[in-house]
Amino acid sequence: MNTAPDSAPPPAEDPPPRTLLYGLPPMPPPPDENPAPDPTPPPDPRTVITVRHNRRLGWWLASIGWPLWVLSSWGVFALDVEDSLLQFEMFLPIYAAILGTQLLFMGPALHYDTRTGHLWGSGWTRSGLGKWRAGDRIEYSVHFGALEILRPDGRRRRIVRGSALLNRQDWTAFVDVFLAHQNARAAAEHPAPKQSA
Repeated sequence: MNTAPDSAPPPAEDPPPRTLLYGLPPMPPPPDENPAPDPTPPPDPRTVITVRHNRRLGWWLASIGWPLWVLSSWGVFALDVEDSLLQFEMFLPIYAAILGTQLLFMGPALHYDTRTGHLWGSGWTRSGLGKWRAGDRIEYSVHFGALEILRPDGRRRRIVRGSALLNRQDWTAFVDVFLAHQNARAAAEHPAPKQSA
């Protein structure tokens, strides 16, 4: 008895021709097992001045603002007050409460490395530093008591608008060191003329 299949299996098909891709960038080299260290060392915590937010002010604003907002909201809606001035006053406690809560939960406002002169921040301060451009200088204005960006054309932009929102001791320590560095840079850029004997 013949057990062979009636028909032979079909021949294997040839693989499709390879498509050569031109114009692609070369493959990147394999990663180095021992990469070179970063030439910029991380900031040393011993040389960094950290300016924190005023948590005491935040605590007072939050502890007073939230209860006042609840009472004012209840008074406006329960008594069906239609006076627009009273309705506007309802938003004053919530503004104070939100500001106080932000001061409590936000991280440090400013960091300054006294060794490298690097300045960075978070929150409102970071948005102010984000306006820095090439050619700008960061200076402390003694007249306004604020940290500012000085443009080459003389225009100024505030980085820290209100030092009352910052920890007073941290801000004083930062201003003392930053102002000393600022005066030293100014003296190096514009040396005093030598007096003839």
